[in-house]
Amino acid sequence: MAPISVKIKHAGKVHDVELDVDLPPAAFKEAVYQKTGVPPERMKVMIKGGVLKVCFAFMLIPHSPYPWRMA
Repeated sequence: MAPISVKIKHAGKVHDVELDVDLPPAAFKEAVYQKTGVPPERMKVMIKGGVLKVCFAFMLIPHSPYPWRMA
């Protein structure tokens, strides 16, 4: 599947990050770390409806126009 462009909100700034659903969640968190400097173990990934757990599957995330937010 082609990567999905997502927007990450952190510390009042919006960052564009590519989400490749074929890679594990750790790869996505590493990409976010490169943009924000937040270590992966300190991240919470939130989408409309709540916080995603570490073991979530990207294929279960609905493609939403709402940006993801880092807490």
